[in-house]
Amino acid sequence: MHFHSEKIPSAVERYQKETQRVLGVLDGVLAKQEWLVGGKCTIADISHVPWNNAAINFSLKGVVDVEKEYPHVWA
Repeated sequence: MHFHSEKIPSAVERYQKETQRVLGVLDGVLAKQEWLVGGKCTIADISHVPWNNAAINFSLKGVVDVEKEYPHVWA
């Protein structure tokens, strides 16, 4: 969406849907527990911070209300 000189709608849609799928999985896990692994903050949690920021600010901005759709990830 941002770095390729040509806009390819099917590619944009594919990666937006994949981003939503991953956020859905993360949201489901975080709905049941505070952290992704082992009951405490680990590298698994920390590694998702930049990915989530990129997903929210680049891939899904204006497409999905992440705060409402994925409240546990947002938290």
